[in-house]
Amino acid sequence: MADPTQPSPDSDGSGADGLVGRDAELAVLRTLAAGARDGRAGVAVVQGGAGIGKTSLVDAWVGIERRNGMRVLRSTCGQTRTDFAFSLVRQLLAPVLTDADEKERAELLAGPAELAARTLGTDDGLREEGPVRSDASFALLHGLYWFLIHLAARGPLVIVVDDAHWCDAPSLRWISYITRRIEGLPVLLVLTERTGEDHPTGTQLTEIATQPDCRLIPLSPLTGPDVAVIVRAATDGDADDAFCRACEQASEGNPLLLVELLRTLVDNRVPPYAEHIGAVEEFRGHVLARTVLHRVGRQIDDTVELARALAILGDDTPTRVAAALSGLGASEVARHELVLRRIGVLHDDAPTRFRHPLIRTAIIEGTMTPDDLAAGSVRAARILHQEGASSEQVAAHLMHCEPGPGGSWPADVLRDAARVARHRGAPDAAVRYLQRALNEPLSEYERAAVLVELGTDELMLVPHTAVGRLRESLLIIEDPAVRGRVSAMLAAALQMTQRGPEAVTVLQQAVAGLEDPAENCPQRELLLHLKAQLIQVAYEDQTTIELVGPLIESVSPASLRGDTPGERAVLAASLIHAMAGHESAAHANELADRALRGGINLSGPTEMLFALSTLGLITTDRLQEAVTWYDQLSDQAIRCGAQRISIGASYGKASAASRQGRVVDALMQAQALLDRSPDLGYSTLPIAALIVNNLIELGDLRAAGEVLEANRRYDSPDAVWDRGPYLLAQGRWQLASGDTEAALETLLYCGGRQDAAGLVNPAVTAWRSQAALAYAALGKRQEAIEMATEELRLSRNWGTARMIGVSLRHLGLVTGGDAGFDLLGQAVDRLEDSPAPLELAKSLYDFGAAQLRAGDTRTARTTLRRSFDLAEECGATALSEKTRAALRTTGARPRRGRRQKRQPLTASEYQIAGMAATGHSNHQIAQALFVTPRAVETHLTSSYRKLGITGRVQLRDALITAKSPSAGHPSWS
Repeated sequence: MADPTQPSPDSDGSGADGLVGRDAELAVLRTLAAGARDGRAGVAVVQGGAGIGKTSLVDAWVGIERRNGMRVLRSTCGQTRTDFAFSLVRQLLAPVLTDADEKERAELLAGPAELAARTLGTDDGLREEGPVRSDASFALLHGLYWFLIHLAARGPLVIVVDDAHWCDAPSLRWISYITRRIEGLPVLLVLTERTGEDHPTGTQLTEIATQPDCRLIPLSPLTGPDVAVIVRAATDGDADDAFCRACEQASEGNPLLLVELLRTLVDNRVPPYAEHIGAVEEFRGHVLARTVLHRVGRQIDDTVELARALAILGDDTPTRVAAALSGLGASEVARHELVLRRIGVLHDDAPTRFRHPLIRTAIIEGTMTPDDLAAGSVRAARILHQEGASSEQVAAHLMHCEPGPGGSWPADVLRDAARVARHRGAPDAAVRYLQRALNEPLSEYERAAVLVELGTDELMLVPHTAVGRLRESLLIIEDPAVRGRVSAMLAAALQMTQRGPEAVTVLQQAVAGLEDPAENCPQRELLLHLKAQLIQVAYEDQTTIELVGPLIESVSPASLRGDTPGERAVLAASLIHAMAGHESAAHANELADRALRGGINLSGPTEMLFALSTLGLITTDRLQEAVTWYDQLSDQAIRCGAQRISIGASYGKASAASRQGRVVDALMQAQALLDRSPDLGYSTLPIAALIVNNLIELGDLRAAGEVLEANRRYDSPDAVWDRGPYLLAQGRWQLASGDTEAALETLLYCGGRQDAAGLVNPAVTAWRSQAALAYAALGKRQEAIEMATEELRLSRNWGTARMIGVSLRHLGLVTGGDAGFDLLGQAVDRLEDSPAPLELAKSLYDFGAAQLRAGDTRTARTTLRRSFDLAEECGATALSEKTRAALRTTGARPRRGRRQKRQPLTASEYQIAGMAATGHSNHQIAQALFVTPRAVETHLTSSYRKLGITGRVQLRDALITAKSPSAGHPSWS
């Protein structure tokens, strides 16, 4: 008997000859599809209880859309595949990649989408992959998202996910990821979800369904008239009203139950009249048990055994596997499958699939005890393993078995399934497999290996738990080299859980366990990496910094050329110590050059050391070179989906812009960065400090105070590198605001913390010069001179023109008199040779003011004019206004150009507009900033409107005009 709720092949999905009772829901889906054809993204969730007709509705609608030429990707989640990492994603997208020719494949995998190849590739391909990054899960979601963007570029696309409540967790993360990012794409995503039951996916599906742009399509039971249509279609129109009402009550308007009921009634020749409604009422509340199970139970034993075997194995089971589990021959399986199709247990189409998941559940619950099911799962796992099935397929059954089904193969299978999941970017799936593997009979060696693998995966998810696993493994592992590698991971986990001193102890023990090997011994590289990590970790906490000096001596960085990754890691770590002020800028430059010889290496616990190497170039005033390295770092971050590394590179470029005196650029870059950082756990303190410092240069003290207050909650007393710049910015703001005593207190506290941490380099945190200004303002001239003198000594030890010039200026200001005048002149001379035009402008202003006080008005006018021009060029409004006022006292009449206003664009608009002005496409911008193409388009449209332009051609000039208030206007009369 045909399913009366299914549309006929020629039906348009409406009316009595098509889908019954779902016209309104079908119309909603058709409207959403029309929107996708017009470029409007959409998300819809079809919800309803089991058997309510979700799939039938989607079947009818998909048929219509395909006939209208819409591309549709469709897949069904299965109860037996919930542990398969990215099972749904692979079903949807892998065929697209497989069917693509070489040119199409290159287009689909361009840019960040290259990461998708890891998820969509074969297991054999995954075995060739290298180490997995700690943020691989996000990176693969990002790559799959860009794969979808490239796919949608070919034209409108519909993606249908049936039974999303059984979606594997990694695929559901991807669905959640894209639902928040598909705006502006010609894509419609439709999910079907069973309601009224608890599923592990429930929370995530609720989050998707409650998004503002998601359209919910709830399905209610069929109404009486709709039921009557179906009943009469099944009974050749003979059913009377009472019989139809009885069928409605027995099935509760559920289409699946109604069809099963009618199938049984028709098979048993029950007349469709009122006097026979008693036969209908007997089915109420247990339709499936009295229909499907009754039909199955009437079959011969071999048919029943096949039904049980298929229920254990799940859909799409190969015939040979079903034969092995049921004990039948292949020809017998085919014959009994025909019987199961005829009685409505299996679909009529070619793959072996149950007609509805409820039918499979009914067979399991109605024909098997829990012991039967467990025993069947054990046998299924063994058969699949012997048949050479994938580790995921075998592991899916092992997950439901008691441990120890015989031999060592179960643990091996579970570990291999975990490896596949790990390399597909699904560490949570890997964790489940390995937790189950721990319950298998394992030797000590095997247990240690599983603990290490489990700890590695948990490091990405629950580092607290990873600490316990890795510690336990170290109690078993004896080989020093293996202990060293595990210790590196354990230290990373401890650092992530704010237990830096413990991480130091772990690394010290690992280093002590490795004797200094010969030059070419493989352990030398491991030892170098461990020492580099130890230096980095020790510098992160006040209590362990004292260990760094002896560590640096033990690694002898002067003897390392940077020929190997381990040598370069040590050189990068040693550069931290140099940046702290324990070596000169020249020495730091030598370390940086050798550390970066092999390029930037973004893998392993020491990856951030290479970002710090580029920061070293900032402190030594190699600013443009640093920006070039940061561009490379950004490119690598895009390719490997490393958003945290991207933020680090953006911070470096904003820092360089600030030191180059590009006030508006630095401010906008830092503000856009701050908007991205908190959600990633990235420290906001140095970013906030950049913003505050540049707001002070603009004279916007109110906004600077708001930034300080908003980021105060991120302050950490034990932070070493991040806290100093923030406290310095706070003290500088208090000083500029006239709260001198509070400023001095903040600056001295900042200095005490920096000195205790051994961070004495004023190129990192120049707190002494600001404290000197505070002392001077409070009338404590001697203390001011001592403070400024000490900073000058440290700046000369460091040796950069910028830092020496800055320190000379502050010492000159607090010294006063002829000596102060000479110091200010020296400051100007030194800063002439530095890439710091704003600092030069400040020194010129102070020197010109001193010349004016000395009565040399003519020379002062010349000096102040230079200061004014530089301040205007830098966009330093506060300084240009001071300089303008001073020039008037010399008799000069500086023209007032267009007054500097706060940038009309938001920080994100400014950043995106700037990238567009330099030739980046929308997609390139979106990839670099980890935002959506639609977000880029929206920000550019807003920027055009605010700047009064119509497109990219005018953008560059408009931005120059917007940030240069005197551009095109002579400053002097």
